[in-house]
Amino acid sequence: VDRILCNPPFGKQLGRPEEIGPLYRAAVKEWNRILRPRGRAVLLVSDAVALKEAAVEVGWQPARRLRVRVLGQPAWISAWRKE
Repeated sequence: VDRILCNPPFGKQLGRPEEIGPLYRAAVKEWNRILRPRGRAVLLVSDAVALKEAAVEVGWQPARRLRVRVLGQPAWISAWRKE
């Protein structure tokens, strides 16, 4: 897989906010497994800190981050590179 584009759950309607960190860690770990070296992932998330922790854990490098609003809720578009 060369590229991943995903909008994982925000933890607002289903689940609890404290479940987002473990969800992002599990998802990033799997994406890292299938993403080839120099691949990219662009993710729309509600918790940029939880995503950053998960991405750094697998060795991804940040490419860009943009703050946005989705249906009035704060969110981030976050781009990452796998080295």
